[in-house]
Amino acid sequence: MKNRKDKIAYIETNYLGTSATVLEIGPSINPMLTGQGSYSVEYLDACSTEELRERAVQMGRDIDCAPSIKHLHDFNQSVAHCVGHKTFDFVVSSHVIEHVPDLVGHFKEVREILNDGGKYAFLVPDKDLCFDAKKSNSSLGQIVEARLERRTVAPVSALIDEYYYGVKRAGSGAWSNKESAPFTPKHVASKELIMNVLKNPMIAEQWHGHIWRFTPASFKEVFNELGKLGLVDLRLVEVVPTEHMEFIVILDAVES
Repeated sequence: MKNRKDKIAYIETNYLGTSATVLEIGPSINPMLTGQGSYSVEYLDACSTEELRERAVQMGRDIDCAPSIKHLHDFNQSVAHCVGHKTFDFVVSSHVIEHVPDLVGHFKEVREILNDGGKYAFLVPDKDLCFDAKKSNSSLGQIVEARLERRTVAPVSALIDEYYYGVKRAGSGAWSNKESAPFTPKHVASKELIMNVLKNPMIAEQWHGHIWRFTPASFKEVFNELGKLGLVDLRLVEVVPTEHMEFIVILDAVES
């Protein structure tokens, strides 16, 4: 699988059945699924269709790349509430889970809208192949702590780690596993940025960067441990190894 298009085709071919009802979470202006297959897809996003069209224009993209948003994501409400308590056969997302303050809570919300036997497929950036490369993998304890706190915003630690450890490679914030150029700092004024956080830690609440960092192996290990602790009721079906800079995860909904 050389690119994102190939990964989506893999998900469609191997997991997405015909006549399935699908919800895509956070498509922005680059949805994974278009609904042109034998399935129907609805979109949940924090931005309206009009806002996404404006974003497309600002980024020099065709206005038609913005999907029609059926469900607005109010982060003060559950996903189930935002979709009118509708359920789906399949849920997908791309580069979403690493931004979610309470990862366990996210998986619980997805399970709530999945029909028994339904699947959740998502793309995750490989921590070693993006600006997170110098940061440590997210630990089981950090994920459990976020759940205990019912966290709704990014922790200060994630923002400081971004400023201190964030890197580029060959001038880019993401790269393929064939790239060998040396790392360079992503933030040239990291000390000043960190000092600003120390003076005003509340700014982390407005930050929407990567809170969680995984490799395929570390995600598999941590997710399985969450299952043993009874914190998730989704089952790990497959972790597809990284190609380019992201990997695929497939979960399914255990029958209740």
